[in-house]
Amino acid sequence: MCVSQWTGYRGPVSPTLPLLLLPLLLSFFSSTPPLAQGAISIPENYKVHNMSEPPELTELPLSYTVFSHEDINLPCEATGNPTPTFRWVKDGEAFGSEREEFGTLRAQDEEETLDSYGGYYRCYASNALGTAMTQSVHLIVEPQPVLLKQQRVDKKANEGDSMILACNPPNSSTPPHIHWMDRRMVHIKLNDRVMVGLDGNLYFSNLIKTDSRRDYSCNAQYTAARTVLPLPAVHLTVIHSNDLVHGKKPDFFHPVGSHSSVQALMSHSVVLECLPKGLPTPKMEWKKKDGSLEETSGRVDSDSHGRWFRFDSIEQNDDGEYECIASNNHGSVSHSFTLTVEAPPYWVKKPQSLRYAPGETVRLDCQSEGIPTPKISWSINGELLSGTLK
Repeated sequence: MCVSQWTGYRGPVSPTLPLLLLPLLLSFFSSTPPLAQGAISIPENYKVHNMSEPPELTELPLSYTVFSHEDINLPCEATGNPTPTFRWVKDGEAFGSEREEFGTLRAQDEEETLDSYGGYYRCYASNALGTAMTQSVHLIVEPQPVLLKQQRVDKKANEGDSMILACNPPNSSTPPHIHWMDRRMVHIKLNDRVMVGLDGNLYFSNLIKTDSRRDYSCNAQYTAARTVLPLPAVHLTVIHSNDLVHGKKPDFFHPVGSHSSVQALMSHSVVLECLPKGLPTPKMEWKKKDGSLEETSGRVDSDSHGRWFRFDSIEQNDDGEYECIASNNHGSVSHSFTLTVEAPPYWVKKPQSLRYAPGETVRLDCQSEGIPTPKISWSINGELLSGTLK
């Protein structure tokens, strides 16, 4: 007779007994409460009530141009506990009284002249735990653009000649949008032969007889000033010529010479412009002399019929040498641009708002980059700390 035995039990035991005990043991351990642990679970919607917090800016002012008292609106808002108070400094001196609950600055007294509001502003938000301050912003004050009295312009030229119709609107820190129209307010048709330059002038690479008309009108639209100024009409007469068969070698209205240097700020928009003249109308080509155009963030602007190479948000890698080439069957001409991309200061490691107990060692990290390399200084509650400029 063969008898099975299980090691660890006293005496012979039926082999089916452990199988019967196993479910009971599993049931026991599953019903036993877990061991106590030193962790807690904080609900996602839990909020700390009445915790003191230093001011943190939520709305910031920007530099811009104003044309009336109603345009003045410099936002400055902040959170914090206790609720912050706000004060403004203009050109280094206190401006107005301290404000509670909100800090946005508007023109309160229209008896003050508009010019008196022009200057550099900075906002400070303060409570018992400290002060937060904005960057300095420039409020530029200008009168509404006004059209000075001008005489009508008469121009004459031969077929095949190049021509510039100048548009000289009033100067402004906010350049106007230029629209060339006829007396019926219909836009002049633009193409690779006729186009508006970045300066607002109307350029004819070569004239044809149908360009003759009495109502070329430059209209300057000042968006910020909510004003459109129609300049006096230009009367253009194109005279028949027998020299069209000879044609003309390409040249440039703009730029002048064979080379230009252009400086640009990273993330800003930049346009390289080449406006050719010649007969027949020259074809345009763009190249990157030290690389490939496809490797840049720029593009040939189709709306300008290839006369512009545009960067909507220029990058550091766009730095380099560019070239435009105008050619027809009488020859070619080129112009090169040295494009240098600089960068305003930007954060690599931004100082963080943190809380510390008295006696703790505190380290505040501040690291920024830029081209050229930026200088760093520290201030506490708006007051510059001496010896921190690097």
